[in-house]
Amino acid sequence: MAIKRTWQLWLLSLLTHAILLFTASSQSINGDDLSALLAFKSLIRNDPREVLSSWDAISNATNMTTPVFCRWTGVSCNDRRHPGRVTTLNLSDAGLAGTISQQLGNLTLLRVLDLSNNSLDGDIPASLGGCPKLRAMKLSTNHLSGTIPADLGQLTKLAVFDVGHNNLTGDIPKSLSNLTTLAKFIVERNFIHGQDLSWMGNLTSLIHFVLEGNSFTGNIPETFGKMVNLIYFSVQNNHLEGHVPLSIFNISTIRFFDLGFNRLSGSLPLDVGVKLPRINRFNTLANHFEGIIPPTFSNASALETLLLRGNKYHGLIPRKIGIHGNLKVLMIGDNSLQATQSSGWEFLTSLTNSSSLQMLDVGQNNLAGAMPINIANLSNELSWIDLSGNQIIGTIPSDLWKFKLTSLNLSYNLFTGTLPPDIGRLPRINSIYISHNRISGQIPQSLGNISQLSSLTLSNNFLDGSIPISLGNLTKLQYLDLSGNALMGRIAQEILTIPSLTKLLSLSNNALSGSIPTQIGLLSSLIKMDLSTNKLSGAIPKAIGSCVQLSFLNFQGNLLQGQIPESLNNLRSLEILDLSNNNLAGPIPFFLANFTLLTNLNLSFNKLSGPVPNIGIFRNATIVSISGNRMLCGGPPYLQSPLCSSEDSDQASVHRLHILIFCIVGTLIFSLFCMTAYCFIKTRMKPNIIDNENPFLYEMNERISYAELQAATESFSPANLIGSGSFGNVYIGNLLIGQNLVPVAIKVLNLNQRGASRSFLSECDALRRIRHRNLVKVITVCSGLDQNGGEFKALVLEFVCNGSLDEWLHATSTTTSTSYRKLNLVERLHIAVDVAEALEYLHHHIEPPIVHCDIKPSNILLDDDMVAHVTDFGLAKIMHSEPCIQSSSLVIKGTIGYVPPEYGAGSQVSMDGDIYSYGVLLLEMFTGRKPTDSFINGVTSLINYVKMAYPNNLLEILDASATYNGNTQELVELVIYPIFRLGLACCKESPRERVKMDDSINGDDLSALLSFKSLIRNDPKQVLSSWDTDNNVTNMASSVFCRWTGVSCNDRRHLGRVTALCLSDIGLVGTISPQLGNLTLLRFIIERNFIHGQDLSWMGNLISLTHFVLKGNHFTGNIPEAFGKMSNLIYFSVLDNQMEGHVPLPIFNFSSIRFLDLGFNRLSGSLPLDIGVKLPWIKRFNTLVNRFEGIIPPTFSNASALESLLLRENKYHGMIPREIGIHGNLKFFSLGDNVLQATRRSDWEFFTSLTNCSSLQMLDVGQNNLVGAMPINIANLSNELSWIDLSGNQIIGTIPSDLWKFKLTSLNLSYNLFTGTLPPDIGRLPRINSIYISHNRITGQIPQSLGNISQLSSLTLSNNFLDGSIPISLGNLTKLQYLDLSGNALMGQIPQEILTIPSLTKLLSLSNNALSGSVPGNIGLLNILIKMDLSMNKLSGAIPKAIGSCVQLSFLNFQGNLLQGQIPENLNNLRSLEILDLSNNNLAGPIPEFLANFTLLTNLNLSFNALSGPVPNTWIFCNANIVSLSGNTMLCGGPPDLQFPSCSSKDSDQASVHRLHVMIFCIVGTLIFSLFCIYWFIKTRIKSNIVDNENLFLYETNERISYAELQAATESFSPANLIWLQPLNLLPLPWQSRGHGNFGCSLFSHKPSYCSQPALGPSMEMTSRHSCHSNPS
Repeated sequence: MAIKRTWQLWLLSLLTHAILLFTASSQSINGDDLSALLAFKSLIRNDPREVLSSWDAISNATNMTTPVFCRWTGVSCNDRRHPGRVTTLNLSDAGLAGTISQQLGNLTLLRVLDLSNNSLDGDIPASLGGCPKLRAMKLSTNHLSGTIPADLGQLTKLAVFDVGHNNLTGDIPKSLSNLTTLAKFIVERNFIHGQDLSWMGNLTSLIHFVLEGNSFTGNIPETFGKMVNLIYFSVQNNHLEGHVPLSIFNISTIRFFDLGFNRLSGSLPLDVGVKLPRINRFNTLANHFEGIIPPTFSNASALETLLLRGNKYHGLIPRKIGIHGNLKVLMIGDNSLQATQSSGWEFLTSLTNSSSLQMLDVGQNNLAGAMPINIANLSNELSWIDLSGNQIIGTIPSDLWKFKLTSLNLSYNLFTGTLPPDIGRLPRINSIYISHNRISGQIPQSLGNISQLSSLTLSNNFLDGSIPISLGNLTKLQYLDLSGNALMGRIAQEILTIPSLTKLLSLSNNALSGSIPTQIGLLSSLIKMDLSTNKLSGAIPKAIGSCVQLSFLNFQGNLLQGQIPESLNNLRSLEILDLSNNNLAGPIPFFLANFTLLTNLNLSFNKLSGPVPNIGIFRNATIVSISGNRMLCGGPPYLQSPLCSSEDSDQASVHRLHILIFCIVGTLIFSLFCMTAYCFIKTRMKPNIIDNENPFLYEMNERISYAELQAATESFSPANLIGSGSFGNVYIGNLLIGQNLVPVAIKVLNLNQRGASRSFLSECDALRRIRHRNLVKVITVCSGLDQNGGEFKALVLEFVCNGSLDEWLHATSTTTSTSYRKLNLVERLHIAVDVAEALEYLHHHIEPPIVHCDIKPSNILLDDDMVAHVTDFGLAKIMHSEPCIQSSSLVIKGTIGYVPPEYGAGSQVSMDGDIYSYGVLLLEMFTGRKPTDSFINGVTSLINYVKMAYPNNLLEILDASATYNGNTQELVELVIYPIFRLGLACCKESPRERVKMDDSINGDDLSALLSFKSLIRNDPKQVLSSWDTDNNVTNMASSVFCRWTGVSCNDRRHLGRVTALCLSDIGLVGTISPQLGNLTLLRFIIERNFIHGQDLSWMGNLISLTHFVLKGNHFTGNIPEAFGKMSNLIYFSVLDNQMEGHVPLPIFNFSSIRFLDLGFNRLSGSLPLDIGVKLPWIKRFNTLVNRFEGIIPPTFSNASALESLLLRENKYHGMIPREIGIHGNLKFFSLGDNVLQATRRSDWEFFTSLTNCSSLQMLDVGQNNLVGAMPINIANLSNELSWIDLSGNQIIGTIPSDLWKFKLTSLNLSYNLFTGTLPPDIGRLPRINSIYISHNRITGQIPQSLGNISQLSSLTLSNNFLDGSIPISLGNLTKLQYLDLSGNALMGQIPQEILTIPSLTKLLSLSNNALSGSVPGNIGLLNILIKMDLSMNKLSGAIPKAIGSCVQLSFLNFQGNLLQGQIPENLNNLRSLEILDLSNNNLAGPIPEFLANFTLLTNLNLSFNALSGPVPNTWIFCNANIVSLSGNTMLCGGPPDLQFPSCSSKDSDQASVHRLHVMIFCIVGTLIFSLFCIYWFIKTRIKSNIVDNENLFLYETNERISYAELQAATESFSPANLIWLQPLNLLPLPWQSRGHGNFGCSLFSHKPSYCSQPALGPSMEMTSRHSCHSNPS
């Protein structure tokens, strides 16, 4: 009993202690949660909503057993086993600003942490990895930075991880692969990067996987296919590339699938709609996907959003795409989708089921024709329509107002008709783009009702009328483009008052007139204004100066007058200013020279005068254009303007006056002459010329009368009749044209024949537009009355003297004996080509095309040179115009036998009908049989007659008179067989099966070559000048074209067939004719020209090719699959073009290929793994600079003949094949700039195999991911090695010391981890010209032996740990152009020797070292150096004046030294400088004014010196983006942006002294001038009293007067006329000059004179200037 009681007491004691211990522990843990929360609160800087105001530690201390913090806002304690422990912290959307405390990691029972939608910054606490219960972490939409902590990988129960919309960087830690319970992983909109994400495939529980908006690269891993529960998958807006794993398309749970804005490629699985039955949004926007859009998308009944824009999808749009009716957004624009037939448009019909459709985007595809349904039948919810960039025809639907449109884009189509009048009933729309169509009519006034409109573009249509003033109501309009129409009237003032018009106002290329309204100044925020090419007149309004935001202003091509307004000086943001082709006068404003942002100033073709500014932008010939202003002078030398003189302006004024007078008088004389001539001609005009119907008259020679034609044809004598037709007769006559009597053919119409008048009009309308050597030319017409008063119409045509082809083919016995002989085979061939070229011109080279309707031998005329001319356009039909005129029948259009069968069935005439007639003509020419002849043996027609003999018995039906020379079999193969083949092809019963005229003129090797020549636009070396058909005519069998330049015919079995076309490197410009596909025995070389083309599939016909070389041209598109038929290829090169897409696999199967050059294109895809087996003879394999990816096939080691493997600059990855050089024949091995790896020793084994290559000359594995030490010494490679590039890797070890054994010309080891010193024997590389060893860890000194490398042109040792001084031996490198020793620890002075290297032209960089001393004075010897950088050293002393000799410098950096003194004046010579940095020195004195004129400068940094005085206030100093002057406390003045204090008197002592000197000079000069004037005045007054025979005064008076005249004027000096007695030698007073005689003012008041001659009485000399003085002798 005692034992039992003892046990109970012991148990009770144990329980008590446990309770006490638990209570203490609980209180301790609660205290940790409290302190964690309080620590969190303490780091919150801002709590705008006072969410944390309840977080009070005092209230929590009252009862620690029931923590009050569990009732704080956002805090929950819901753990039953652990009451009082925090399990949830939810402070989302609280506006908190601050950082997240690390102590939150003490909340060890925390399950939910939600701090989203705040303004928290700093790092994500790594301590949160210590919250093992955490299931949801939501930190999205904050400002968090840093990386994602790896410790979060310990949260094995985490289900939601959302850190989207922050500023996180770095990679995603792989430790997160432990979070196998994770359902939501969201890191969108950060700056996270990474390439290998394959480990994420372990997160198999994921439902939401969002990596959107980061910087992930590489491929989407196959392992992502294991995320079988995914609903939301988004990798949008990254840098991912390659194909999407098929397994992802098999995840049937996916509803949202976003791949947009990456570089992904490949095609979509055709069953994607079946495999993803629940898909709601499918997005591949802006990638490189290709192939067709899978029709199975119609199976995805839940699909609402389909975003495929900006890829390379082709084919038809699936017809049932909208069949389920749930589509809301369909965006498939900017692809290569097609709709050429009505069936291609059936997708629109299915979209009518989509009642919620909001966006329809099919723009920028190849949709053509009319839409089968009215677009207005689509959903009323439609808010976005984009049909732009297609070839859609028809009118714009009038009931668009039923939609809720916000954007309408119909640009770049073929819409016609007018703009719908009700277009203003779209109240929500903000963008209307209907440019580049064929819309006519006026702009509807209703457009002004669309109050939300911000963009209106109607440019490049046929709109007319005036600009509606209602557009002024568009108060939100920012972008208005009405250019390229036919708008008239004045510019509506109302549109110039739209305050929101800020982006563009373009009214160019219209017919607007009147002056530019002054309200234009209200557009003060407009950026771009274009009023060019109108008829605007008047002056440029001064108000334009208020448009201060303008960067583009174009008034070109108007009638503007006056001067360039001074207010234009306010437009300092202008980048383009074009005032050319106006009538502007006056001088060029000098302020334009200071417009430093201008890239184009065009003032050409005006009437500007005076001097051209010689400063600022006017010194840049690429910016300024002022041609066509003849009265300008001076300016920069490149303008070649005459020098300005002081009298130039006066002479120019007089010159202009003379021109004006001459023009006025000349105009009057000319007008009088014209009026006289008009009256004379009108009175002499004959009344028989009556023609108001024929516009052709105005394009021909002078009209002719009936009487002239009657005289020319001897009264239409039967002797002059040379032919007759369905509508009249043809006579020969002689007309006087100019000074010559010319024979002509006069076609007189029989107006009694039905349709003859219309025939006349048809022929006139046809002939007036054609200009071709194989068509009969019209001279003039006559349409009036004959001698009997009857209506008369005739055409005067060129006389073609050799008769018609019909007469030559079917000559009678009479004609044969006189003028006609039989045509030989070559003549017939050329006639056939002439007719074909004429028809090709009519069908394909004029708009609209013309159908002749009556091709037959009698309508083919031959001239003296047997050149054919097509005539008789009486039946011609102008396509899209009136129907064809009937001939002799009401049904048949043309001549029996030549009419195509479809005409008899009532079909409309067409070009195919002419082709049929041409085919019959060919058969007739070469058989000699007419189509209306009777044939035997049941043959019913000429066509069947030829078919029976085709192709083996053609010689039997060949016209016996068609003689020829040469081998018969060759003639059959080269001429006869192709001609009959062509004739039958033209005579196909179905019009669709007939060839086109532009194809029919080719068919043999000759025509193929001529077709090629015809498409060459430029032949600068005249290589094709030997390609002359005339030389080929003499003997067809000998095929003279085989001797043409670049053409060879070397096939013994097929003589006369082209086997080689070699036209490389001769500068040809043009396209390659598809007719070359007929050269079936060709070997093809057209390299290094400027040939372009896209569809080359026809070249697959060249199956005999052995050499196919297109390199160095401009070919685009894909390499066609048809190239796979060229199974005999040895040399295949498309190098250096613009080809793209995958290379067809059959090309890699040509076992005969030895040279395969695909380099410098945009080709993609991967190489077949068995390529080395399929190409066993390959010698050179080249994919340089493309977009190939995948691994390098190991089977290259099977290609034993391989010498050149050039794979540089692609995206190849994986290991370099270990046995790549096993056969030992490699010479060039270039794999640089890829993503190849070597992280283990075994990965470097390819190096060992390369030791077998005894002829290896190039080793390039630079810019890859090769890591570690090379397993063998590089010196074990071939002694022939001349090029080594290991740069851009992470290779460790030392540089081999025995590199001298190689024949190196280039060594590049930059950007690695090499250590040790530079090899002392590096100078034993006599041939090397480039050494790049920058960005490594090389130590020690620069070897003196480097100075022995006499061929060295580039030496870069920057960014290492080199020390010591710069070796003076570098001065021996007389060919050195590029020297970079920056970023080391070099000391001592700069050796003068390296400043005397004459070849140092590209770069001298010694920056970031510890160089000391002064800058040597002989630095001026580097007078052609472009870039010099001596920054960040310890250089002292003054900047040497000799720096002014380095006139080619564009970059000069002395920043961060100890330089003193002033900025030297010699720096003024360095006008090529773009960057000048003298900051962080001790420079003093003023800033030189000349720096303001350095207009090429983009960066001038003078900050942190001791500069003083005023800052220049002109030119570049007005641009705060260019100039930096901070840290110079003694500067003053300058532009306001620099914020320097204004200059006081103390700051400008020198200026004051200067002003004082000027003032003293002015005062002294004024005094001297005044004294001189006083002296001259006194002297003149004294001398004026001295009157003698030599008085100087005589020379200042007018003509002399005689004594007799004075005597008569004063009535013999009568006392009655005496009014004053004047003392001797005194001048009269002013009022004493009036007499009472006729002298006074009466007779001579306007002609003062003097008299000096003997008087009648005593000797007397008299003067008169309104007075007379007499002196007794």
